[in-house]
Amino acid sequence: MMVRETALLEMGALVAASEHYRIAGYSVDLENDKEGVFSVKLSSRGNPYNFSWFTCTRGDTAIEIHSNLAVGGAHGDEAVYVVDVAVAKPNAVPRKRGKDPWICLSNIDLVSFVEVKKLVVYPMLLAQFVGIVHEVKPKALQGSALGFKKYGQFHPTLMSLGYLNLT
Repeated sequence: MMVRETALLEMGALVAASEHYRIAGYSVDLENDKEGVFSVKLSSRGNPYNFSWFTCTRGDTAIEIHSNLAVGGAHGDEAVYVVDVAVAKPNAVPRKRGKDPWICLSNIDLVSFVEVKKLVVYPMLLAQFVGIVHEVKPKALQGSALGFKKYGQFHPTLMSLGYLNLT
């Protein structure tokens, strides 16, 4: 049951991200559906072009929302992280199999992300999330990112079903 609840929470985060952009005035479109059915990537396995995603557009601005996407680290090493919900620049994720295997989204093409945990929110979990942000989008720890408000973006987010425990 734990795996199912985590998968449902990840799907909820995916929908919440797309709803955020809809509320911010973006047009939200389903991409790569299978006869009207959204195929959700619920693990780190599989190539992103085998699953569905959302494309959000507002004027000249566009982003894509993908689930369980591999992303390169921000510090110039070869680290790869899988974020539960990735907000990516348009067309940065392959739409079909290429001649070379796809490894990960380039860090520069990641706009923001959501991490999902079915855990009680306690200080160590928050510290872990800050560590993830430091590895994946460290500029988000330096305050407001340039243009986030203007373009209706959201900062890296931790989503949890658990309650807050201060100890």
